[in-house]
Amino acid sequence: QSPLCERLCRLLPPWLHPNAITLAGLATVVLGTAALVGQSPGLKGDQARPWAYYALALSHLVYQTLDNLDGKQARRTGAGSPLGLLIDHGA
Repeated sequence: QSPLCERLCRLLPPWLHPNAITLAGLATVVLGTAALVGQSPGLKGDQARPWAYYALALSHLVYQTLDNLDGKQARRTGAGSPLGLLIDHGA
């Protein structure tokens, strides 16, 4: 149970598909990772600027929240499907 996600789920419109939430979460992680790689092409920790680490950490926090939220939205709207399960666990 996540009180934060319970509240956030009530704010989501019923037409918003859970797979869109999952893909938005995946996109945040990709952007956060791209920010770090862009600042540290060799992936050596001493090269990246501090904001890139914060961006990556924030992207993971947003991803976890959205990952929790997509399941709640699927149950709320009855939009759960095998494809949604695959996307949720594959992303």
